[in-house]
Amino acid sequence: SSRSVRCPRQHRALKRAGDPQCGRFWHVPVLLCAASSLAFPIGAVRGMTAMDECVALALMQLRSIALNALMTEPTKLLAGNLRPDFIARLKRAGVPPPADRREFVHMCNVTSDEVVTGRKSFPSGHTSTSFAAMVPLALFIVRRAGAFGHGRGSSWRLLLGAPFLAVAFGIGISRNRDEWHHFVDITAGAVIGIFAGLLAYRLSMEPIPAADRHVRDGGSVADDRPIPAVAPRREPPVL
Repeated sequence: SSRSVRCPRQHRALKRAGDPQCGRFWHVPVLLCAASSLAFPIGAVRGMTAMDECVALALMQLRSIALNALMTEPTKLLAGNLRPDFIARLKRAGVPPPADRREFVHMCNVTSDEVVTGRKSFPSGHTSTSFAAMVPLALFIVRRAGAFGHGRGSSWRLLLGAPFLAVAFGIGISRNRDEWHHFVDITAGAVIGIFAGLLAYRLSMEPIPAADRHVRDGGSVADDRPIPAVAPRREPPVL
């Protein structure tokens, strides 16, 4: 009976070349990503009655992911860094070992999609997209909980955003575990994703005027409710 054997660390980059002794391990939590995309937004808006808050959350995440893609994809093409499993990709594409350097360089110029993708290591797109989606959601949750309020004893509510950031961090680590990215790729992807999330949050949310702030927790002024950043409707002048 066939049995999947765990590969040593130094051979993990070659396991995709067809070694029968090495099983193919997937450490990217695909199911966790899907669950996060559905459960977290639903949990964030549960109990809310204002439709504008639900729309603001959805648009903020879409804007963050779009900003992240605008920064990540061109950087991948400009950098052209090789993935850790690039040699295994060449073997699957039929490129022989580099006995003759000139021939090897010529053969590396094949247009196989797998080989072309192997030159897009920096930065990590999975990591940047994960942080771009989770950072706005974490900020939305902690703001909704009143963590940014002026009252005392609200700092602990910042921890409510930690699980969402942990999901993005775990996805980034899994990319190195699968030999798809180097740590520098993951770090750069995290920086880009966090920046995109913060920028989208700043563009999508604006505070409610002080006169309209709601009061709760025994009369303390709670955090401003997030609303879509749209211009107020103006009434036409009376002639």
